[in-house]
Amino acid sequence: MKTSDIYKDLLLKHRPTIPADKTAHARLVQILESMQRDGHTLSAEELRFSEMVTVLVLEYERKVCPMPVVPALEMVKYLAAEKGLRQADFIGTVGSRSYVNQIFTGRRNITPGVAQKLAKVLRVSPETLLPNYAFRLRTTEAA
Repeated sequence: MKTSDIYKDLLLKHRPTIPADKTAHARLVQILESMQRDGHTLSAEELRFSEMVTVLVLEYERKVCPMPVVPALEMVKYLAAEKGLRQADFIGTVGSRSYVNQIFTGRRNITPGVAQKLAKVLRVSPETLLPNYAFRLRTTEAA
């Protein structure tokens, strides 16, 4: 069977759609769980299908039970404590000792640029700190 046939067969078998209610959501979750329970490594086409179903599940969950937005400074302090980091660990990557202290005491706002630097030290995505900001990949143009 060609790999494109696997994807097509999965679509025809499960007919995934945007869930309109809890029952439809539960059905999609069950599909994902059954794919993981089979004990085999997913093929590229099965992985592609499971990623698509995951997007449908997450979009439904985002609409039905949105996560509360935690202020960026609160999230930084929480993650730093969880990872055993101190303000000194942010010096250099984020800025000077004084600048880092101003961030941690709330005297400086966490801008998208600062969030990217903090996220690098915390080893999380910048969206974790500023979930309502659309971070874009920076690309360099060929000379």
